[in-house]
Amino acid sequence: MREHPYFLFVGNDKPHKNVDRLVEASSRIQGAQLILVGGGFERFRDRAIIAGFVSRDELASLYGGAIALVQPSIEEGFGLPALEAMTCGTAVITSNAPALIEITGDAALHVDARSIDDIANAMTRVMHDGSMRAAMIARGLDRAKNFTWRRCADLTREIYIASLDNAFH
Repeated sequence: MREHPYFLFVGNDKPHKNVDRLVEASSRIQGAQLILVGGGFERFRDRAIIAGFVSRDELASLYGGAIALVQPSIEEGFGLPALEAMTCGTAVITSNAPALIEITGDAALHVDARSIDDIANAMTRVMHDGSMRAAMIARGLDRAKNFTWRRCADLTREIYIASLDNAFH
């Protein structure tokens, strides 16, 4: 856990991840830092803490100590960091990208990824409203229970069986 309050981003600096707007939004938040976990963030070194690639244990610790994970992707394929954060009992702020809404449901605050003001306002709300953050954490822990590797395997098997049935009938 870090000494100072912080928001967390986990991923990379590809354009669709929207790290530019996140860094700008975080610069408007007084009393909290931004930690970037993953690769390609060197250009933000003077505006955020660059953690780089970390171990699984350190990542869990970073999730657990964060005010919130912020994942303001313009588009997303799945949103594993949001699910990991919810599993660790961390509040989540995401964009309104369909995949992120599907993963987080009502357990996260959803923002317009193209609006620095929306991102900053959500960060401020989560930081200063402890009861809202606690409710988000509780909903996130509950929601994360729906996403297990066993359930994924079972659903995948069902799709294969249905596909085979359709192919031979």
